Amino acid sequence: MDERKMYTGDWTCCDCSAKIDSLPFEPRDPSTLACRDCHKKSKPARSTAERVRKIYCGDWKCCECSAPIDELPFKPMDPETIACRECHQKNNG
Repeated sequence: MDERKMYTGDWTCCDCSAKIDSLPFEPRDPSTLACRDCHKKSKPARSTAERVRKIYCGDWKCCECSAPIDELPFKPMDPETIACRECHQKNNG
């Protein structure tokens, strides 16, 4: 895996005046740079409910109790080994 190139400099955060000495990008306008903390504060927080998850639909059966399974939060690699929620929780505590 390639490491991200870091750019070094002598910049100042436009919000809190903290020193910024390295960035993962070359800044075009240093007067608008924000430190990591100020940048995180400016981004809206994403709740778990807002995350989009792909749901796979199919016509599967639980490998233990034969209950029908029509949706999964993952694409099964071996449909013969999937378990319904109840059997999965029973086996994985």
